Amino acid sequence: MPIVNYNFSISISSGPSDHFENKISVGAYDKVSVTVPASTTTTTVHLQPDNVDKIKFLYIKSDVYSQDATTKTLTYKTTAAGTAIRLDNAQILIGSSLIALLEDVKEFIIENKCDKDANIDILVGREVS
Repeated sequence: MPIVNYNFSISISSGPSDHFENKISVGAYDKVSVTVPASTTTTTVHLQPDNVDKIKFLYIKSDVYSQDATTKTLTYKTTAAGTAIRLDNAQILIGSSLIALLEDVKEFIIENKCDKDANIDILVGREVS
């Protein structure tokens, strides 16, 4: 079984700092890399076949992020009727209760309204069905 090691450090100038690390076991993982052209309508990325309750972690990053809150945005949603989530920085979701907020993770529907193509990496760790 693959082991996912992760750590997180945060420090605020002239303020507090903290560090956290942990690991989780996953039955399998999937990594998808996709380029979403600038000013596209949508690009659908098929991730994996399992239900959201099987997902243990999700990591998504891009080399381009939303430039503002309304017009130059990079967003994704997990169902056609779902709420668009603005990708304004790398996002890491760990734990099934947090991931369940996405409703589903079988596919991402990505919209890039930024001025540049977005190269996106998505990493999903899951239990095996």
